[in-house]
This record gives sequence, structure tokens and C-alpha cells, in this order.
Amino acid sequence: MKNTLCLLLILLFVAACTTNSSPDSQNEKPAGLVDSSMAKIPKKEPQPLKNTAPAFEKTVLCQKIKFNVREVLDGESAMIHVSNDDLSIRKYDHEFPVQGRIQSAFGTDQNDDGFCELYLIIQSNEDDEKLEIIGVASYNDKSAGEINVNDVNLARRKGSDKVYVHYDKLKREFYDENGVLHVYNYNLIKGEAGFILEPVRYK
Repeated sequence: MKNTLCLLLILLFVAACTTNSSPDSQNEKPAGLVDSSMAKIPKKEPQPLKNTAPAFEKTVLCQKIKFNVREVLDGESAMIHVSNDDLSIRKYDHEFPVQGRIQSAFGTDQNDDGFCELYLIIQSNEDDEKLEIIGVASYNDKSAGEINVNDVNLARRKGSDKVYVHYDKLKREFYDENGVLHVYNYNLIKGEAGFILEPVRYK
């Protein structure tokens, strides 16, 4: 009788253990713990890609030296990077922020001193009636600096403004609001703080 009672108690104990170790009970997790596999990972908002590809890139040969010109767009504005590693004393490296685009880039010796200058012609986003000139002068091919440009402030007919090189000299022409043609040459003058580009009426 005792053996039967002991066997019955053992069977009841085994049955109780089996019930407590059911699959559902094994999947239950203590309160306060979070299943990492079910946690929500916050989505990263896509960031706008900044355009780092050059919209304009050119190496301008100025006699014995080379100016490297690189334009990168950023919305309506642009950053123009100009550098020159050929200068014997101090290398040139400068950035010009502009509201526009490079239309052309060329080198010419405007003052006939035997050393070339770099000129960039900028088409403005804000005022497409007038082109902007950016100049960089070489100082005996030893160093370089920006040219101060004093330009024509006359109102002009939209789309008529042109800046170009004629017989190795910088020129400008446009029609005013009355349809009269204006043609200018430029003098490059050495001032106390650097070079100055001055327009001279030709026609």
C-alpha cells in the first residue's frame, strides 16, 4: 500500500512539473524586460545630398603658371575655388562665394607687364542684365592677389552684356536701355594695395 501511495505521489509531482514547463510559460518574460528582437528601431530621415561635384572645372595656363579653377554649386549660390601651386614664393589658394555661375575663365596680360592675370566672368542669378568680373593678378609669378574691379554701373538691356578677350585684351560691350551700344576697354593699374581694373569708354 505504501509503495502504491509513493508511486502515486511521484506521478502527481512529475505531472505538476510538466505543466509548469509548458511552451507558453517558457516564452513569458519577467516584467520590465523588453524583447530586443521586437524593439522598434527609429527610422533615420533621409538627408539631402550636397552637390560636391564641380559644375565648372578648368586649368587656365597663364604663360609659365597655371591657375586651377573649380566651381561647386550649392542651391542658388556657388563656391569658386582658385589655386596656383606654380608661384615661387607663396602659393595661391582662395575661395569666392558668388550668387551665380561661371560663364568663362581665361588668362591675359592686360597691362603688358609680362605676367598674366586670371579673369572669371560670372553670370548672376539675381541680375542677368550684368556680368561680374573676378580677377586674380600674378605678382612677378612669385605670389598672387585679387584684383579690385571698378566696373560700369549703367543700366543695360537684358541679355546684351558681353565680356570677352579681343587681341589679348579684355573688352566689354552692351546696349543701354535706349538701344545705344557701349564698348569699353580696361586698364589694369597697380595701386598701393594691389591691382585695380578700370573701364575706359571706347565707343
